Amino acid sequence: MELNNCDITVLSSGLLVKPQSKIQFTELLDNLEAIALQALALGLKEAKLFDLTTKRWISIPVKMISGNNDENAPAPQVTPMVFGANLGFDAQDLRILARIQESEKPMSLVGLEGADEDKQKWVNRALLQMLRRPEEWATSLDLKTLWDADNLEDLKNQLRQQSLVDLNNYRAYLPYAPGVFTATFEVVHFSLYPKMPKVPMRLVTTHSYEPLERTTPAWV
Repeated sequence: MELNNCDITVLSSGLLVKPQSKIQFTELLDNLEAIALQALALGLKEAKLFDLTTKRWISIPVKMISGNNDENAPAPQVTPMVFGANLGFDAQDLRILARIQESEKPMSLVGLEGADEDKQKWVNRALLQMLRRPEEWATSLDLKTLWDADNLEDLKNQLRQQSLVDLNNYRAYLPYAPGVFTATFEVVHFSLYPKMPKVPMRLVTTHSYEPLERTTPAWV
């Protein structure tokens, strides 16, 4: 059974599965092994299923269920993939998203080449707070509007030569003011579109930022 149309959250502590309906909850409850195997495929030791009736999380004994209580049973063959909102993510993708979600620092995942170059695709709550904008705005943002063109090109050239770049006290714009930032830029490969090859993206972690006086970017 695939975990289609469920809300899937991957944390370092385990896999959280929230069904969309009580019928779906009942089906999952009758097949906890599917959730347990998915957790194992992602290298996780715990899993929980949300009970829509009691509004509580049900803990799933991953090792016991996945082993079927039979020490001689063959190891299950599971593809490390889960699906949600018609997007397919493998274990590497989910670990990237878990890093973004769990971080207390502003983080985002940004296109590095092609039609999605410099387009911000995934953000966490801390980044929304930094931008002071809703998620719909933040996940459609073209960062060319907030960076000086030469500085942005310099950054991308560095990332073509090395997969990790630290920038200290560089200037760019927030939507409401210029700012000074310190951040780490990391090249990762991510399944941006279903049934398509992974694409290189830059994973951005903002360690500090300081808004300056309000003004409009000169290059916008």
